[in-house]
Amino acid sequence: MTTSLHSALNIHKLSTSAPMMKASDFSPTRSNTLIKNISFIHHSMHTLLTKKNHFYNYHNSPDSINEDVTLVPTTIAKENTKDYVFLGSCNMPLLSDMGVTLNEDGDLIFIQGQSHNLLSGLYSKYRKKNNYTYYTISKKNDRRNITFESLYIDAAGELTAKQKNKNLYFSIHINTNTSVNTKEETVKVINVTYKRQHTPLSTDLSLQGEDGNTAHFHLKNNNLYLSTYSVGNKKYDYNLVEYKIQSLFNKKYRISSVKRCRNMLQIEAIKRDKVRILYIDPSNLSKLLLRKKKASHKPPQGLYTFLGGDTHEKYACGQPFSSTRWGNFSAPPIPIISRITDALRLTLKKNEIKVSKKEKFLKRVKYADPGINVAISVLKDFLTKTQKKDQSNELLANTFINDLKRDFSLLINDLPEFTPEENTFAKKMLSLLQKLETNDALILSKENEFSIFFSILQSGIPFHPGWFTGAILSIVKTHRLILTKSTIGNINLVFTRKKKIANTLLLGTGQGFESTLLNHGNIKFFSIMPFEANAVLTLHKTKELYFSFELSTSQLELLLNQSPRINNQTLFFDKNRILAKKKKVNEYGASLSLDGKINELRAMLGVAPTENMHLNLPRLACGTGVNASAFTYNKRKETRYSDTAQQPTVEEKSTLKLLSGSGNFFAGEKYIIVPHTINDNGPLCYHLALIEGGMSTKTKTKSVFKHTRVRTATPKNIMPKRRHHKQIKKIHNMLATITETGEIIRPMHKIENVKVTRRLHNQVNLPRSGLLARFLPNSPQHTTLKHVFGKKASPQPFADTLSALANRASSKNRNNLNKKLSHSLVAKYDIKINDKKRLLEFKHALGALESNPNALNRDQERKKLKELRHQIVKFKSKATYQLNTLDLYSVGERVQTKSSLTNVLLNFRHTKVMALKKHLGQLALEYADTPIPTRITGNYRFF
Repeated sequence: MTTSLHSALNIHKLSTSAPMMKASDFSPTRSNTLIKNISFIHHSMHTLLTKKNHFYNYHNSPDSINEDVTLVPTTIAKENTKDYVFLGSCNMPLLSDMGVTLNEDGDLIFIQGQSHNLLSGLYSKYRKKNNYTYYTISKKNDRRNITFESLYIDAAGELTAKQKNKNLYFSIHINTNTSVNTKEETVKVINVTYKRQHTPLSTDLSLQGEDGNTAHFHLKNNNLYLSTYSVGNKKYDYNLVEYKIQSLFNKKYRISSVKRCRNMLQIEAIKRDKVRILYIDPSNLSKLLLRKKKASHKPPQGLYTFLGGDTHEKYACGQPFSSTRWGNFSAPPIPIISRITDALRLTLKKNEIKVSKKEKFLKRVKYADPGINVAISVLKDFLTKTQKKDQSNELLANTFINDLKRDFSLLINDLPEFTPEENTFAKKMLSLLQKLETNDALILSKENEFSIFFSILQSGIPFHPGWFTGAILSIVKTHRLILTKSTIGNINLVFTRKKKIANTLLLGTGQGFESTLLNHGNIKFFSIMPFEANAVLTLHKTKELYFSFELSTSQLELLLNQSPRINNQTLFFDKNRILAKKKKVNEYGASLSLDGKINELRAMLGVAPTENMHLNLPRLACGTGVNASAFTYNKRKETRYSDTAQQPTVEEKSTLKLLSGSGNFFAGEKYIIVPHTINDNGPLCYHLALIEGGMSTKTKTKSVFKHTRVRTATPKNIMPKRRHHKQIKKIHNMLATITETGEIIRPMHKIENVKVTRRLHNQVNLPRSGLLARFLPNSPQHTTLKHVFGKKASPQPFADTLSALANRASSKNRNNLNKKLSHSLVAKYDIKINDKKRLLEFKHALGALESNPNALNRDQERKKLKELRHQIVKFKSKATYQLNTLDLYSVGERVQTKSSLTNVLLNFRHTKVMALKKHLGQLALEYADTPIPTRITGNYRFF
């Protein structure tokens, strides 16, 4: 007892040594210090005894419980609002649009709804549909579920629960898996890990504002009060003052409960039978005694929701206890104002944040900037000279990492993933990378673009004297870093530097045929242009550098911290025995085509403010078009360097296409200024497009002639010259174009239409004899996943699973407010076994001819090579590839774009992107000596 009393007095001594200030420093109310000190000693002794017993019970529990459970649909009499949390606030990327709460027995209840954009949300609200689905978890064995009495999300983003009737706290990690087997029932399984926390969760209602000051709150009589307020080392006591936080939301609501939710306070507010969940964001706390107009409906974000996956940024989030938000409408479906909608919404959102008058003035100056700062930034990047070609690994790493820190520090600081201890760029990057799983990727990309456009139009009948000419020059410079985690926990870094220059020249006619359909006075509303044709010559040049290596986490932290001091003398790569790979790609291309538009219908607001000026603000157009390409030539040279190879490997590939064509349907919008002058032939117009954008759907392109040449340059002693050297080299190049594997990328919502059988260069359904099969239409027999597995009803049509995947991906996709979320699949194909054997026979036959130059005479060898070449050509036209695997991915992006005000003559654009690519699973197809698959197996995470 003496020891306990002595410990309590020591605690009191330490407490009183801190600069604790009374409420009298801020208000006239005084406190009785002596009574408070006596009470403190009494409660300290009681706390020590309680904590001793609690420590014994707490640390004699299992550290981790891991089990597989299944989701079972259930019904609940009443939703438990107090224990509700939104899973998108956690650091788990899966189930990020679901909520979780507890039922009366303490079991986890998952809540899934359907999020909506504006139009679909209004329809659902009109129909009064409440599409919430509730799931409870059921174990595969007969063990009793662990039950809880409360749920929280701690400051690190961990879903945390207190066990029922015990003083134990567990963090809950959820991993999902869908086991697929078309011959069995599709089973959705959740793997739940309950990991005991070694320190109990702090239920202290405290928040730290952006100014560094901390406010502590407490709930009393359905009101939120300020307990203490810390400024630096000083703490001000407000308990006796009863300082009430006013006007958090509608006064008709009352506070029922408050708890911590990551870095916010989560408030349960009730008005009669209506319940709302609201949040207090610490960024809105200030020195002005925490006065705030309203709480937010938006919960804290995890990394995945921050990068595009937050359903609370839609009109309806698909979760209970949240209201619809008119401001969260999706901009892309709105034709005319889609270009300015997101910018307006982002500006209004920024203006809601309270800042000083100086900061407001600086923001207004920034908004008024027509693009001068962007132009300076882009030009500075373009004028920066590229380092020497033979630069060392250290210099390359130093250049890339310094650029990374400069360009992405602010963007990474905005992420919601960091603790106060993670206060450096290196620690923040490592924190992000530790959350990656194998096959995941964190992508940081910066792009600077400069373009110039100018065109002149002489109105009139085609070339009598009507004509049109224009020129476009575009320069794009891109830097990208891709970070992935290896199976042993190391970090793979792939740096990319790319510069592309493209020139396009246009010469055409037909604009003089435009006729007005509807006008009023000098205002034009509708017109039609029956025909337009343009000859387009395009030249482009691309240079790329890839630099990749693998580091341990400690080596990466060292590299990030000391990169400004790395130079050739430090020999960081040699000292740490790091193997680096470099690849350089030079690509050149040219094309000449004839683009035609037929029956282009235009809707516009066309006015002529002066005699020499015409405005189309905006002009919407749609119609059909055709494209006839005279030729397309592309040459690519790829040079690979490796620390393990003495000489680089060089591969060159050139492709020539002649006389190809396609058709398309197009739709787009333009904001155009047309100044014009009058010459002897009539009006001479100068088209200046302020904003231009659109979409088009193309039909398949068919080429009358296509020739591809591949050449691999290896050390000279590997392939010495001999007789018929050119013929042998041609056959080598032909065989190099026939790969054993290949892949295509498709949106996930089109998974049902993925073909299980393909040819080398085009889609096929059934083999056909002869080379003309490449240009004939597809067979009526269908070989898509939907048709192969859709009609089998035992045990269930797999098409239902495919449809569910497609619908789920489509509903979660977004592209607005500088955020994107997309879902895609990578279909990997393998050449059929028989074709693979045949390909090996060709390689062996060519190898036998090379290794035995004297086995045949010159004429016999020439004839043999000619026969082999014809056999390979015939084989290439018939070689069939079968779908082997489907890899499913989600990509969330946060985009920051700055551009000059207009696209008149000059345009500058600066774009930064941070993206997270998640691997959601893989499906494998099995074949039993049949041309179509017999079964699909695999696993994927339902998301």
